[in-house]
Amino acid sequence: MQKKIIDKQEIKSSSSANIYETVLYEDSVSCNCPAGGKRSFCKHMIKIIHDNNELLQNKYPDFYKKLSEVLIMKNSSDKNSDAYKNLLSEIIYVNKEIAEKSHNNEKNIIKKEQISLNEVIKNIEKNYSSEEQEKLLNILNSIKPHFNDVIRYLSEKHKFIN
Repeated sequence: MQKKIIDKQEIKSSSSANIYETVLYEDSVSCNCPAGGKRSFCKHMIKIIHDNNELLQNKYPDFYKKLSEVLIMKNSSDKNSDAYKNLLSEIIYVNKEIAEKSHNNEKNIIKKEQISLNEVIKNIEKNYSSEEQEKLLNILNSIKPHFNDVIRYLSEKHKFIN
């Protein structure tokens, strides 16, 4: 039996160029982002629920009650409890094949958008004086654990500037 779809949205990832499909059913919600594929209550699911809040409350009160419980538990110390995990397993519908494909797509997009740390270092060594190199390499060293995020942020910002 096919699930009844209430709403379907394509939501752009805030951290990559990926677009995720988020679906709200009459008794569950799904998202093909990596978090949704792991039965986590992702921000894409929260958005589609928020967008349909009134409809859910009026037409699907039992499901709305479960969603409310999950949201309350998610923002409390109960989020590690078995009750929270059981409730998530009831309301999150996961198509593992789609979620895995989405996760692989995200990895590929990130690789295409980014340059490697080694490329940046080579560029610095080639184009800057010793004094400038030292300053830039110190900056790089301080952001090294977050290098991919910084490069992604700068590349997205660059797209908007140009």
